[in-house]
Amino acid sequence: MRVFWKSVRDNRRGWIGWTVALSAIAAMYASFYPSINNPAMADALNSFPQSVKEAFHMEDYTKPENYFAVSVFGLLVPILVAVFAISAGVKAIAGDEEAGTLDLVQAHPVSRISLALPLPVHAEIGASGEIGAQDEQPSNATVQWLLGADLRVSVGDATLKAEILRGHADGGGIEQAPRLHVTGWYAELDYQPLPWLGVLGRVDRRKADLMAFPNLYLTDLLRVTGGLRFDLSWNLIAKLEYLHLVEVTGPELADDVFTSSLLFKF
Repeated sequence: MRVFWKSVRDNRRGWIGWTVALSAIAAMYASFYPSINNPAMADALNSFPQSVKEAFHMEDYTKPENYFAVSVFGLLVPILVAVFAISAGVKAIAGDEEAGTLDLVQAHPVSRISLALPLPVHAEIGASGEIGAQDEQPSNATVQWLLGADLRVSVGDATLKAEILRGHADGGGIEQAPRLHVTGWYAELDYQPLPWLGVLGRVDRRKADLMAFPNLYLTDLLRVTGGLRFDLSWNLIAKLEYLHLVEVTGPELADDVFTSSLLFKF
């Protein structure tokens, strides 16, 4: 762990420089948005071939979220992050040797594994599913299925969890069997910088079409959550979370939520 923090400290100027540069690029493109959000630009973009618009997700480029997703977060930021990752990886391997400090580090009781991989890494991956004939159908050839996969990766004090679920059932038939088309996923990153403080970030998407006669349930929702966790004592935990809800399909609603909770462990 000390080797990791030494690496962070030695490369702090690079980290700060890249962070400032990425923020400046996002701010620069934000300043261009007013020139994009006008009818003339919308007409010009609509004249693009459909294949080009689909490839670059430019179906509605004049919306702020689509503009940033295409121009910044969908193209430039991934390229720059990849360049930074390559540069940081090369420097992590050869930086100390080129600077002449590798011998000094190895003179201390640090194993080669700890030097190459200073943070403990744990990974888990799983999958599940089911498939079979749907009840209340005239033939067993009509099947329903449900598939899921999950991932958990822990690196030091950070944990990434992700899961995806998909399901399908045609429904209908003689007895009006339920119809289900569902896709859901989430990704959550937890980081504990201090023994008493935890930081949470989570993105989840839920899209479902459920028809259980005579009831119909439709949803297409994206949620972005940020939160803090305070370990006040060994058995007392306080949590604060803010949820930003985006109606992907349908009108946007003012339904953001701020929650607070207090948990007792026995």
